[in-house]
Amino acid sequence: MKTCLNMLCDSFPHGYLLAELHSPFMEKNSKHHDAVKYTNATFGWGTKSGKEYLELEPRMTMVSERSYNEEKKK
Repeated sequence: MKTCLNMLCDSFPHGYLLAELHSPFMEKNSKHHDAVKYTNATFGWGTKSGKEYLELEPRMTMVSERSYNEEKKK
């Protein structure tokens, strides 16, 4: 993930990255997820917050963050 973020920042002087993230819980339980349960695919990383991306690539800043689950409750 760090390499990917570094390459994006090296390649584009400015822009926005919109990312859909999943939690560490989802990463640990990927075998039950509808999108991958019938494949050999796994989720390799789960984050509690997109702020973890900032630790991987210091040139990035966070504009906003929303939880799908919290938005769904509304």
